[in-house]
Amino acid sequence: MKKNKTLTLSTIIVKNKELLETSIDDETILLSILNSKYYGMDPVASRIWSILQDPISIKEIIVTLLDEFDVSEDECEKDVLEFLKNLVEEKMLDFPND
Repeated sequence: MKKNKTLTLSTIIVKNKELLETSIDDETILLSILNSKYYGMDPVASRIWSILQDPISIKEIIVTLLDEFDVSEDECEKDVLEFLKNLVEEKMLDFPND
């Protein structure tokens, strides 16, 4: 996985399977042995994380979220890209096509 990977709408990503995860209500809690950190995700972030079970393009994630949440396409795209960039920096995503 490349830390400086440039994310585009066509980038294919999947969650790093080495993270331990559990759900509490609508939130996901992750533990990274690699980073020695744990992460709490709100319901929207948890939904994105659940979508990342199998390799998927960022555009497909956005389309799914637009169907499920009341948000503009521009806002959704901006927020999703920012969130995914943070996941890349924390080594929480894999790029199966690289």
